[in-house]
Amino acid sequence: MGMYDTIYATIKCPYCGEDTKVEEQIKWAERDLKRYTVGDNIKTIDGDGIYQYGSYIRPSLHCRCQKCNQKIKFAVEVKDSKIEKIFVDNNDRPEWASMDDIEKYFGFKVVNGKIINLYTGEPID
Repeated sequence: MGMYDTIYATIKCPYCGEDTKVEEQIKWAERDLKRYTVGDNIKTIDGDGIYQYGSYIRPSLHCRCQKCNQKIKFAVEVKDSKIEKIFVDNNDRPEWASMDDIEKYFGFKVVNGKIINLYTGEPID
């Protein structure tokens, strides 16, 4: 079993409006079973005390609301090696479930080495 750290927070569910607890395992810090929340400094894997990305928003983390059980996407914002905020991520980046989803999103697919427009059926030059 691999090592990890854990992010903890309370966020407002965008579906029912109730506060819900977030607990998510992460593998982008020390991976030493540390527990992080807003205000904590994140250290690098080599322990030099400076988070390797400096400032970064880590998107696409997920939890379930404790009240309504809906899946919630959230993100962690790190500024100058410190967790600045943990928030609901409402952006509309697609969650790829399959190659079909990717093809539909972009409107083309590859057939026999040629890129085909899904709407016209014609090759794209």
